[in-house]
Amino acid sequence: MGRVSTARIITFTLAVAAAGCGSGGGGAGPAEQALRPSAAQRGPAALSAGRLADRLRLIASAAAAEQPAPPPTGAALLAALDVPFKADETRQLVPVEIPAAAAARSCGAGCTQVTALPGDFVADGWENRYNVSGDLLVTNVQIEGATVAVYVDLAAGKAYAFGVIAPELRLQHTNPACLAAVADGGRVAYSCYADRGDGTYASELRLFAPATGQERRLWRLPAGSTVYTMPNGLGFLRDGVSMISAPQCPSCAVIFGAPQTGGPAAQLYPPAGQPQGGVTHGRAADSFLVWTDAQRYAPYVQVAWLDASAGRDAAPRLVATGAVGDRWNPRLKGTRVVWMDTRNDPTHGLLAPQNVDVYARDLVTGTEWAACTHVARQEDPDIEGDLVVWTDYRNNPNPYPTGDAVQSDIYLANVRTGREVRLTALPGVARDPRIDGGRVFFSWKPDDKPAQFYQLDLAALGLTQ
Repeated sequence: MGRVSTARIITFTLAVAAAGCGSGGGGAGPAEQALRPSAAQRGPAALSAGRLADRLRLIASAAAAEQPAPPPTGAALLAALDVPFKADETRQLVPVEIPAAAAARSCGAGCTQVTALPGDFVADGWENRYNVSGDLLVTNVQIEGATVAVYVDLAAGKAYAFGVIAPELRLQHTNPACLAAVADGGRVAYSCYADRGDGTYASELRLFAPATGQERRLWRLPAGSTVYTMPNGLGFLRDGVSMISAPQCPSCAVIFGAPQTGGPAAQLYPPAGQPQGGVTHGRAADSFLVWTDAQRYAPYVQVAWLDASAGRDAAPRLVATGAVGDRWNPRLKGTRVVWMDTRNDPTHGLLAPQNVDVYARDLVTGTEWAACTHVARQEDPDIEGDLVVWTDYRNNPNPYPTGDAVQSDIYLANVRTGREVRLTALPGVARDPRIDGGRVFFSWKPDDKPAQFYQLDLAALGLTQ
């Protein structure tokens, strides 16, 4: 790691939002006043933050430092991870540590920069740039022209590369990819893809346990397949891994469940005989599946869900009924799901919306909440218990951008109390929030340096209630 200069200091401010998730105009309308907590609700910690007395000072090491040191030479790293699978579809893998990604850096009270990974992260096309579960943060970086799956041990402050595609496929494709998709309970499910260069494709789903180095290949395309398909929208079911795949044609999409112990994958949605296609953003928790369905509920895109424990005859249901507008990009934790919603947008569409809001629902009780209905665009929400986080563009020059933005922030709301907090006031784009174990993670890209991930401890900030 290069020398870190402390000459440049950026203030990282925690502030109770001046304009809540109501109407968002100059004054507070009735809806906004209802969402705004009273002094008694906020408590001493939040009042202090509201007066800007408790400031988090972010020493912008990623912005002021030299570029992070490169990983081990590509050939050596990729070769170390190219371990053949045995006949039973398992293998023993020793991940390769990536230097300069280890040291967790303080960015003020309750704040930690958790990565200094070399190179930008690669989105997998399904809005799933990284995920966090416990002490595992999983993502991917490009090394020697290949996208390599990476996990960060948050407890140890170290990062490791662990997933690559076979060498003969790396040589024949400009961007072969292994994408760390989702972590849960110390396990990582991820997928790998490559073009063989002869009109055929390779694709597979893997399950890796970093603590033991044990890996199992759960699914793969038959040899010689001429169909482009890559498992996406991965999630952990009670005893399996769910995945969205296109087994017959590029425009088809089906949700499968692959047993964690190996064996044939079972089709979970749609039921046999129903049209395939239009399925994206798959997520899973315990026995629940949620996804975006762009085909079956015209004229709108909808978020649908089902209880996979009911078997193949389980009937899909919508998270919101009787409301106009598109709903998409759900995230699920426990029995609660959160999503993006345009029911309050004049166009009600997701192609160029002017007002995207965040809604949440408990799948068991049926209770629905409006987490944020500010007139600006909100996106990429996540949920844990009563707490919802999202990316918010109300402070961007264009509050409902459809392209690149110059300013976005991370906001937090308690759907039970209506309390809302602006978590970041960083220059530039803070995005992709995740919430896990009372911690909020997000990515931030300072200046022209690689984006990195940061962690906020909500208990240390007095924001767990």
